[in-house]
Amino acid sequence: MVLLTFLLVGQFLISSEVFATMAVLGAFVLAIALGRARPEQRASLLATTGLIGLAFVLTAVILSPYLYYVFAFGLPRRRLEGSDLLSFVLPTTRTLIGSRLFAHTTSRFPGTPAESTAYLGPPLLVVLVHFAVTQWRRPIARLLLACLALVFLATLGPTLYVNGRSAIALPWKAVEALPVINNAAPRRFTMYFFLLVAIILAIWLSSGQPRAPARWGLALLAPVFLFPSFVPNDLHGYVNIPEFFRTETYTRYLSPGENVLILLKPSADMVIQGKTDFYFRMVLGYTGPRPPVYRRSIILRFLYRGWVPEVTRELFGAFLATHDVSAIVLAGRARQRASELGDLLDLQPVQIEDVLLYRLRQLRGPSRSQLGLASEPTVPASAQSR
Repeated sequence: MVLLTFLLVGQFLISSEVFATMAVLGAFVLAIALGRARPEQRASLLATTGLIGLAFVLTAVILSPYLYYVFAFGLPRRRLEGSDLLSFVLPTTRTLIGSRLFAHTTSRFPGTPAESTAYLGPPLLVVLVHFAVTQWRRPIARLLLACLALVFLATLGPTLYVNGRSAIALPWKAVEALPVINNAAPRRFTMYFFLLVAIILAIWLSSGQPRAPARWGLALLAPVFLFPSFVPNDLHGYVNIPEFFRTETYTRYLSPGENVLILLKPSADMVIQGKTDFYFRMVLGYTGPRPPVYRRSIILRFLYRGWVPEVTRELFGAFLATHDVSAIVLAGRARQRASELGDLLDLQPVQIEDVLLYRLRQLRGPSRSQLGLASEPTVPASAQSR
């Protein structure tokens, strides 16, 4: 129980989405197991369920500041589609074998190819069918197949898509009304789908004759049909760190602990701050969903997208002064907005290697309240549509 508590806390801090989906699906699996268990099995299952529940209670206590934030302020709603029904049997462009043959069809699937991960391949499909037919009388088989059907429905999302076209509403649509879990991407439930398939494959192999060539041949062919069409390095994120930060030139132009606004690709600024050993502070940072007050701020809404805010010079100057911003760095594509930002600041930047630097010490002045700007304007409809 103690180890499970540490595991749950670690999983939450790594990915709250995986934590939420794991908890919900785990609860459904336990419910199915309890419903199908024999009386003598149910007692031990109930005892195990109690220990799991206690681990979740301890986890909630440890993570209470995060949970308070989630339920007190809420999260922005996201509408996320699930996997196409055909994606379980047709390889996408991310698969090496057969991807080109079906590229015209798979290009219509909802979502990006990177998250179209439901493809099983012929060997695993054969294993699942044979397992269901030959092992159905075993309680463990019925439990695994029931759980597999549940995860299969979750993977399809709120609307059934077939060949890229929406068909009918699915049970997941009711989940969209629940907090936290409604932000989970249904296509990512394939991780649980393959976990169940792996258990089924192991049982299927062990239930046959020892070292049965046909069964082991199918098992060894399964990863061959799932082999990716790209090199492993493509799985890793890549951030192009400007030379200004990579060569430590920043130490000659920025002071330790200085508050800097970096306009760059979202989350890239945090990589830069980490690579510079937190030499400076930052106004913005990609740390997940933002509080409602941040989402209502037109200045922050624009800055988080790398845009120049469409506000008056006085209001933007008050924002910078209130947040003690002393420098703005434009890097990457954000340098194209230099003229807009220059007009808003009435300043000219200095080009240093591959960045544009604005020094804002001369902008230190009255706070927002002193300027009579007690609150920022809400985001207009035109900005929301952008």
